[in-house]
Amino acid sequence: MRSKILLAVLYKIAVFAIPLMFVEGLSAQNITTKSTPSLDFDNLIVPGVRIGPVAMGGNVQEIVSKLGNPKKISRSTYRGYGYDADEVYYSYRGKYDVLFVWEDTGLRPVVENGYRGITTWSEYWVTEKGIHIGSSTEDIERAYGEPDKFRIESDGIYLDYNIGVVFFVKDRNSPVYCIYVMPRNWLNK
Repeated sequence: MRSKILLAVLYKIAVFAIPLMFVEGLSAQNITTKSTPSLDFDNLIVPGVRIGPVAMGGNVQEIVSKLGNPKKISRSTYRGYGYDADEVYYSYRGKYDVLFVWEDTGLRPVVENGYRGITTWSEYWVTEKGIHIGSSTEDIERAYGEPDKFRIESDGIYLDYNIGVVFFVKDRNSPVYCIYVMPRNWLNK
């Protein structure tokens, strides 16, 4: 009797569990390239749209073909309201220093275009109005005016603009340390 039960359990594992392992393996693949990055892109930060080749809603494979493989890849498998797929974080370090998130869904995954935004710490990227890492808060105000929202958090100050950009400074006298591209009108949602 025990051997029949064991055979039934092994059969169910073979029929149901093993194929599921392969499906999970396919969905958990990271997008990388074996070719040399094309480096065919500009260095513009466009609020609400992109940082260089990394555009909100942009094709992840195209980004990887331009920037090369990310330095660090992290994956979140959290499931809850609004989280129906793995989130994959791609971090480029060095000259380009950019971070973005994509959801592991579909055949051609795209960069998340919600509130995680696209982040940079690199002086390489610059807005159309000349703001970059190292710019002063005075430079930001001359270029963009008063922020739509001014947030003081435990890690520093966020200057939020509804056009789709956030400038982070460590304090009122510090230069820009980090720039986030967010969806346009994100403060009104």
